[in-house]
Amino acid sequence: VQEGKQVVYLVPTTILAQQHYNTFVQRMKDFPVRVDLLSRFRTAAEQKKTVTDLKKGMVDIVIGTHRVLSADVQYKDLGLLIIDVDKFKQVNDSFGHEMGDRVLKHVASLLAGNFRSMDYPARIGGDEFSVILANTDSDQQKAILEKIAAINHVLTHPADDLPAVSLSVGGAFSVEGFSDDLYRRADLALYAVKDNGRCGCRFYDDSLEKAAPG
Repeated sequence: VQEGKQVVYLVPTTILAQQHYNTFVQRMKDFPVRVDLLSRFRTAAEQKKTVTDLKKGMVDIVIGTHRVLSADVQYKDLGLLIIDVDKFKQVNDSFGHEMGDRVLKHVASLLAGNFRSMDYPARIGGDEFSVILANTDSDQQKAILEKIAAINHVLTHPADDLPAVSLSVGGAFSVEGFSDDLYRRADLALYAVKDNGRCGCRFYDDSLEKAAPG
């Protein structure tokens, strides 16, 4: 917050969101920090105002359930990672689907453990994951690359009976919240990684448009 970043605090239930909101309001009362809440305890008009003010950068800390990840909720700075588990079909074919499920759970655990509580890792489907990075811009590229490298080191050097796998990751940033174009740009970056040997992370830049099909 002191660096001008918005903080998103995602909690699993409406009641817990209200409790955290009350705590944050009390703790921040002596500071020039605006704390707001997005949950079904707020009226439609109150939620609309919070969403509008978030987009304008007028809210410093927002607390809520998955409502904070709705399509109409946009933050000043947002990052998106799209992630593929490399050659995952070979894991299923060689070790069976039960082992494949264990690998996916391991990947999900590593993503949750390496990113911040305000970020939102999720499984898209199959062997694909995503991470929504709240209050993140291109200045954080190095830190994100280091996180992905650390995760890939663990996955390629398993300490248990899991087979070695790796992640290919594409990332992009937006100053206007989530959009189809943000997803498209992250996807272009992902395929650039896959076309260059997999097991790595790349962020979108304009040069990828020249290589895009069609």
